[in-house]
Amino acid sequence: MPLAERHLTNYGEFFPFGGAIQTSGTMTLVATYDGDEHPDSVDVIANLKDAFIEGARKSEYRATALVYDVRVKLPTTGDASDAVAVSLNHRDNYSVIGFFPYRISDGQVIFAESYAIDGDTDIFSTLPLS
Repeated sequence: MPLAERHLTNYGEFFPFGGAIQTSGTMTLVATYDGDEHPDSVDVIANLKDAFIEGARKSEYRATALVYDVRVKLPTTGDASDAVAVSLNHRDNYSVIGFFPYRISDGQVIFAESYAIDGDTDIFSTLPLS
């Protein structure tokens, strides 16, 4: 979240980014590059998910986190809001997406009440059951 907040404060936006907890317990950033200097966010997200899946298949990761900017309807009011989405997946078949609605006022990021939904369980689901 600090990286997303810093980019929102400085630039008003950010490219999707990801990280993982390796099986050793070490946290690592995960990045991809497809040769496009200005890729669409949906392509970055797809490439990061592919990298997570590959790392999961190789038993390199125990958990992954994908952070991206979205537009959501707030569950309490139905109003539209920008939000930082954090998609978390764990090898023990746990998946959740946390949403952190925000607005930018006078160059400062102001977060509203966060909420979460079930995730897609799409990173570790490709692995055989142990």
